[in-house]
Amino acid sequence: MKPLHLLSSALPAGALALLVGSGVLTGWALDIAALKSVLPGWVSMKPNTALAFILTGLALLTGAYPQRPIVLARLSQFCALFTGLIGLLSLAEYAAGWNPGFDQWLFPEPGGTVGTSNPGRMAPDTALCFVLFAAGWEFARRPRQTEPTRIAALLFGAAISAVALVEIMSYFAPALRTYGWGGLTMMALPTASLFAALGLVLIQAAALGESSAPDLPAQPLERSDTRVGMKFVLVFVALTVGIIAVGGFYYRNYERQFHLEAEQQLLAIAELKVSELVQYRRERLGDAATFHNNPAFTQLARRFLASPADADAQRQLQAWLGKYQTHYQYDRLFLLDAQGRVRLSVPESPEPVAAVISARVAEVLRSGQPVFQDFYRHELDQRIYLSLLVPLHDNADSNRPLGVLVLQIDPNTYLYPFIRAWPVPSATAETLLVRREGSEVAYLNQLRFQSNTALTLRRSLSQTQTPTVRAALGQQGIVEGVDYRGVQVLAALRAVPDSPWFLVARRDLSEVNTPLLAQLWQVIVVVGVLLFGAGAVVGLVWRQQRVRFYRERVQTAEALTLSQDLLAQAEALGKVGGWEFAIDTRQLTWTKGVYDIHEIDSSSQQSVDQGVNYYTPASRPVIERAVQRAIELGEPFDLELEIITAKGNLRNVHTIGQANLTQRKVWGFFQDITERTQAEAALRASEERYHTIFSTMFEGFCVIEVLFDEEDRPNDYLFLEINPAFEAQTGLRNAQGKRMRELAPQHEAYWFELYGKVALTGEPIQFENEAKELHRFYRVSAYQVGGQGSRKVGIMFTDISERKQAEQATLESRRAAIDLMQDAVEARKKAETLNATLAEQLGELRRWQQVTLGREGRVLAMKKEVNALLAEQGQPPRYPSAVPTEDDQ
Repeated sequence: MKPLHLLSSALPAGALALLVGSGVLTGWALDIAALKSVLPGWVSMKPNTALAFILTGLALLTGAYPQRPIVLARLSQFCALFTGLIGLLSLAEYAAGWNPGFDQWLFPEPGGTVGTSNPGRMAPDTALCFVLFAAGWEFARRPRQTEPTRIAALLFGAAISAVALVEIMSYFAPALRTYGWGGLTMMALPTASLFAALGLVLIQAAALGESSAPDLPAQPLERSDTRVGMKFVLVFVALTVGIIAVGGFYYRNYERQFHLEAEQQLLAIAELKVSELVQYRRERLGDAATFHNNPAFTQLARRFLASPADADAQRQLQAWLGKYQTHYQYDRLFLLDAQGRVRLSVPESPEPVAAVISARVAEVLRSGQPVFQDFYRHELDQRIYLSLLVPLHDNADSNRPLGVLVLQIDPNTYLYPFIRAWPVPSATAETLLVRREGSEVAYLNQLRFQSNTALTLRRSLSQTQTPTVRAALGQQGIVEGVDYRGVQVLAALRAVPDSPWFLVARRDLSEVNTPLLAQLWQVIVVVGVLLFGAGAVVGLVWRQQRVRFYRERVQTAEALTLSQDLLAQAEALGKVGGWEFAIDTRQLTWTKGVYDIHEIDSSSQQSVDQGVNYYTPASRPVIERAVQRAIELGEPFDLELEIITAKGNLRNVHTIGQANLTQRKVWGFFQDITERTQAEAALRASEERYHTIFSTMFEGFCVIEVLFDEEDRPNDYLFLEINPAFEAQTGLRNAQGKRMRELAPQHEAYWFELYGKVALTGEPIQFENEAKELHRFYRVSAYQVGGQGSRKVGIMFTDISERKQAEQATLESRRAAIDLMQDAVEARKKAETLNATLAEQLGELRRWQQVTLGREGRVLAMKKEVNALLAEQGQPPRYPSAVPTEDDQ
């Protein structure tokens, strides 16, 4: 490590700490305020803080001494550790509420000092910074450091500087220094300035420290690494300042809001009590008004005072006053005559009225108005009372004074309990009622933490740090000060209207700030965790950067060794090779990749040296012209050529190149693209076949893209590709690139949904459809084009009109045959019915014929017999129809 005396900040910071600490102790010894604090109203540096800075200065000066002996090294270590011990003890006092009293050992400090919660005790952040410096110096002073010790010293130094900067900023932002951390002692400005310098000492010591690792690189690399390290230090310092500043501002804002709520609570309680006191006085004066100028009561009082033996008047007066004494909680009611003598007492008592009451009888009778006698102490029983004095005048006798009615009030009955009551639980809250008496303030009620104080405890009006004195001087609102116990309090001051009273509602600042302590520790823990995390991240990144730096150097050397192998592998995998042509010597040089492309054994360069021509007759003039233009005009070239390999195979190559006229060379690369060329040729042939089939096929074919609306519902489709058969079959001319709604606005939404389903699901469909306007029938096949997620659909239309017509003709002939068969069946049924009828009629006819022919035969036989008889008699036949004929013979 560089000797600490070479550091730019160690010796000046040590000397400054020693000088400031000694000056502050001198200020305490001689009571010079300017040496204890920079300006009046600013926080002073405590004696124990000054002692710790003296020890810190000694630690820096002895630790930075060049080639220091072991004694100085031990002294430096002892001073630093003793400083850390002082800080730890102060932190323990704050954390545990412990007060052994050593804060006041060197020089005592009175209570109520500006920004000081505990007299003589350093601020908690001051104590924390001393502990951090002691630990950081223990790491930084070592001749050789490890990486963890360097990082620890760096973190401690950054934390100290950040805390100091925040404290310095708070002195120039008054809103931030209303209270110290958690209401505790604030850090003095000289203290914060010294800590800023001490933090820089630790940071520089950590940054310039020498690592104990044996394998670090040479000095130039060390300097480079140190510069990078300083950048990380600055980053961490910035993060530290930001984190602590944010935590400090958050806590300060929370603290202000908390104190504002506490002040509002005190003001509300004070306002409530003042309004209640005003109401109380009004009610008591109302009671006095009941007796004042009351004709009935005045008449009774006149009768009794004129004739004490008037038992009826006495009885009525006692009854009247007894009700008031009972119902309105008065201690006693006196009826005094004009000379101040007690003539009647309810309840009865031999005690006389207090001298202060007797002295005011004549005054009250002259004024003619009720008087509220403020708090006073009775000489006999030494108790405190208030009284109402009501003058009684005889209106019937020229308003002659009769006497005074005294309503005596015991404040212990209602007033003192009301003043002592506090609406919320509190260990230190208290309400004080005071009045001004000349150059003093008198306490009117009994106090919570001191006995026998009513009308006894007084404070001079010169003690303006006391809230009760400020109230008596007319100040109102929220104040901080020292109460009758010498304890810092937060108080709300109010004057009680129409009275000489002033009310003070107060709580100890320590109790008010107790909840803030928990919040402060939460903020400290969160800030500490964030600082640790930021330091860990920065340290790890720094370490990783250093490791990566050295690893990259090793990897660079290894990469140089492997570069040739990687280049050879790249040439083999990509079928790429480099070439270089010397313009002046006309020498051509190839890499192994070019040899492989030309199918030449790379171990022999005979073919290259002999300048064998490997270009086809068509390619040679092209490459020669490109090389010539590169040499003459500096133009780069990018060509695809055909070559003949050494084995007589034709290969396609892609070559790029450019000229470097400074070096008089043309260089470039070859890449074998035979397979790509063949694939492109096959693709072109395939595309040609596809377009031929597409254009000449009888089936109509189109590719559409289904279009969806914002709700992902199909509402149109775009024709991407169509063939002539599609146009002929559908009648849609020049439809490619157009939407269906543009071509046919009346197109049914059913088709959008149908093709949309194919696009979304990928499931093909097939159906038959009739184009009524064309009088044609089609079989439609639809399927997804482009794979999963594509919204393109291929549609094929096959004209099946002739098949449909044949099917229709067959169907009609079948229907005609069925009709004929049905007619034949009907005819057969009718013929069968007719035959049955004819058979029945024929049978009847035969029966009739039989009957008729039998009768005629018998008639004819008889005629014949008659004719025969007549012939026998020689007479002519009587019945010619019965004459026998030849046929009969």
